Amino acid sequence: MDWLKFKYQLRIAFKPNYWLRTKKADLAWDKELWDALIRGDIEYVGEFSAVIAGYNVWIENHPYASGTIHILKRNIEKSCSRATALLLADELPKALLMQKIKGIGPTGSSRTYTCKDGSVVL
Repeated sequence: MDWLKFKYQLRIAFKPNYWLRTKKADLAWDKELWDALIRGDIEYVGEFSAVIAGYNVWIENHPYASGTIHILKRNIEKSCSRATALLLADELPKALLMQKIKGIGPTGSSRTYTCKDGSVVL
């Protein structure tokens, strides 16, 4: 049993704003995003999206659409589970801090970052 995932699922049970999501979770994408967050694979955080494990992941409209990926070349949209969206929310401030320490984060206006799926993060 994954106790960390259980912890996040328990937190969701007590937060009514996490009970609704705008999209159904894609299990393969959910597992891939969860594993990337556990490994600390957040490469870049922009204003509305982040590059996680080489993918452009939507991080705004939390918790309803946060953790959604849109693959432009195939016009596919995948969403993660509520527990993964909550983990994403917890990991983003740490990634932003690391970005500032490394000096690669947005300064004033956002900088662009191109992902392996062909999209650009602002």
